[in-house]
Amino acid sequence: MPKPPKVAVMLGLANVANRMILAGVRRFLGADSPWDVSLEVAYSGPEWLSSSQWGGVLFLPSYPEMKSIIRRMSVPVVIVRGSSGEFNLPWVDSDDAGIGLIGATHLMERGFRHFAFCGSPDFAWSSRRLKAFQDTLEKKGFSASNFSLPIANSLWNQHVAQIAHWLKALPKPVAVMACNDNRAILVIEACRRAALKIPDDVSVLGADNEYTCELTNPPLSSVKPNLERIGYEAAKILDTLMKGESPALQQITVNPVGVVTRQSTDTSAGKDWLITEAIRFIKQHALRGCKVTDVQKHLNIGRTTLKQHFQRSLNRSPQEEIHRVQIAEIKELLRETDFTLTHIAEAAGFEHPEYLSVFFKRETGLTPGEYRKHVLEFDDA
Repeated sequence: MPKPPKVAVMLGLANVANRMILAGVRRFLGADSPWDVSLEVAYSGPEWLSSSQWGGVLFLPSYPEMKSIIRRMSVPVVIVRGSSGEFNLPWVDSDDAGIGLIGATHLMERGFRHFAFCGSPDFAWSSRRLKAFQDTLEKKGFSASNFSLPIANSLWNQHVAQIAHWLKALPKPVAVMACNDNRAILVIEACRRAALKIPDDVSVLGADNEYTCELTNPPLSSVKPNLERIGYEAAKILDTLMKGESPALQQITVNPVGVVTRQSTDTSAGKDWLITEAIRFIKQHALRGCKVTDVQKHLNIGRTTLKQHFQRSLNRSPQEEIHRVQIAEIKELLRETDFTLTHIAEAAGFEHPEYLSVFFKRETGLTPGEYRKHVLEFDDA
């Protein structure tokens, strides 16, 4: 029996996100790993990489001094979370355009009419997220202000002051998407210094859904990438290359999972108390068979008046809002649990799982099973 290939995994494991990528690698390998894996637990540099005869390498391009060594390696190398094009190597990364699109959609769904993006000129991924954010808004007749600052920790106070000055000049209420969670944290601090209320004056959305999102004040909404899928697809490509075969795709972008909504965007931008209360009621009762008539009774208001408020503030009907919340909740159950479709149908207020399937397919274009497999299932990928 041939010896398993020795694989170097250089993912910067001190980072929580990178450990989630490693979970995807582990899922591909299964219980009986076909690889002899060596993890770079802490940064070891060129010495560690040259210390052994490797069969393949999974590499996160965060070490500038390693790039020339990686390019010269004679074994298969797959770049993880690095699609900038500087390497003529296979790579797997988040779909930055998808992140920008989902971010813009999330903020438009909250009824905002003024939008902005806070990014960085240092990274191509920030520019890709910005472009998709602006393009998505333009298709709906909106535009977005853009404020770009280099990534430099030593200039933290100066950058916060510059962002605060920019935010003050924007029309309110405004929805701001940041290129990532770290930049969103600067926006939150800038709002504090400028005496701007979050989410009433400024709604803030990050990207990458780092653990810090739960620690900000208020907690930060963020676009969640599918990190396990990134790890799985990278491992799949490397395994194929080490077998001397050609993978079906050598460059893969993985769609984000969606937005994890927290307090920083959990608002209706219209300042309409009726809409605020209606949305609160719908969120509480969407999975209990909520109907438009239930919302009317709760607010003691006529159907036509209710619809006018929704169209004016959110540009959608009360029924569309109920469906939107139902779909979001069903997606979360499909992603985060292993419940059967029958169980999910009961939890979502559907009498039969067949009704749920028809509703979900009509709203998303996918059956519940197809959605779950697309997001989570790697065994048959």
